[in-house]
Amino acid sequence: MEDMNIAIAALRKEQGVTQADLADYLGITYQSVSKWENGVTLPDVTLLPKIASYFGVSINEVLGVPLPASQDYQPRPEATGQFWAKNAAYLNRTRQAMWNDDYLAFLVEKVWQIHEAIDIVDFGCGIGFLGRKLLPLLPKGSTYTGVYTGADLVKEAEGWFNDHGYEATFMTSSDTVLDGSKPFDLAICQAFLRHVRRPQSHVKDMIKVLKPGGLLVGIEVNRAFEVAGLYMDGQAYAPWEEMNLISKLWTKELFMEERDHAIGIRLPVLMDQVGLEGIDVRINDRVGLFHNQVTEDLETLAQLKGWRTDPISSREKRDQLNFLVSRGMAIEEASAFVELRKGQGDHWQETGKSRLAVHCLGLVISSGRKPLSD
Repeated sequence: MEDMNIAIAALRKEQGVTQADLADYLGITYQSVSKWENGVTLPDVTLLPKIASYFGVSINEVLGVPLPASQDYQPRPEATGQFWAKNAAYLNRTRQAMWNDDYLAFLVEKVWQIHEAIDIVDFGCGIGFLGRKLLPLLPKGSTYTGVYTGADLVKEAEGWFNDHGYEATFMTSSDTVLDGSKPFDLAICQAFLRHVRRPQSHVKDMIKVLKPGGLLVGIEVNRAFEVAGLYMDGQAYAPWEEMNLISKLWTKELFMEERDHAIGIRLPVLMDQVGLEGIDVRINDRVGLFHNQVTEDLETLAQLKGWRTDPISSREKRDQLNFLVSRGMAIEEASAFVELRKGQGDHWQETGKSRLAVHCLGLVISSGRKPLSD
């Protein structure tokens, strides 16, 4: 971080300390300190407390950023339709990277055993991705209804279906679906339950709209799988570093928002608890192999992992730290997490370096049927 390089140099000069003095205290070479101040390298995060102690300042001052202004809990923006309306390109690109078409066809024919026309409702449909994938695979006469709160994405979804000659209905409120006027054969969702409060209540809503014997399918990323499921050529494989840090955020969100990043692995148990029958659990067979010299691959993996492709300003860094601290991280942990993610992104996007990356999302596919009678 440039701010850190400037801050360390400023602290050293203010207190009349040489690079050699600081290096001796830390047990490193003075050349290392010189590289920090020239922006060539950054101090190991484990040295930050010692540097702060040496100068008698806070770690924030070593980082070159003020203490986050507020540590009040900040909800994530992903729960809003407005957020996703601005990220339609992300949805289009990343959803395509989640599926092998032949595996989805296998699920339809062999696992879900859909051999007659059915009526589908897709909760949290967004751009209607599942409808796009499913309708060409289903028997003629099948219908698709998408439910999503964001009008902008619904409009985009409607445009795609119209352009491709498929009939589909979209609703910006679940109230009409939940009134029971039209029961469905299949209620489905993808990457929806981990973005909402109290996912169990949404599962119950999906069951309400099913016909007796109807099928509920939940397709959810298990975040722990996802973090462990990345390997990049030329970078040490150490997913536990990120896991140790990000798990604090997940725990805080579960407590504050009842938002469950482990819903993918928990969903089959929840389905059993609410009375579904014939529960089946699968793992999506798609594993992404990406090459950073292919523009589409480069951008897709960066979007899947949330890596920035543009420089981050000092204000944005402060906002990131403030957000992370508000969600349970110590400032040292927040700084380490920001640097870890930046390092991943920089490694993947390093100009002129050809490398491969393997990425497994851990997309868990759970299904169960509504009993024929209560």
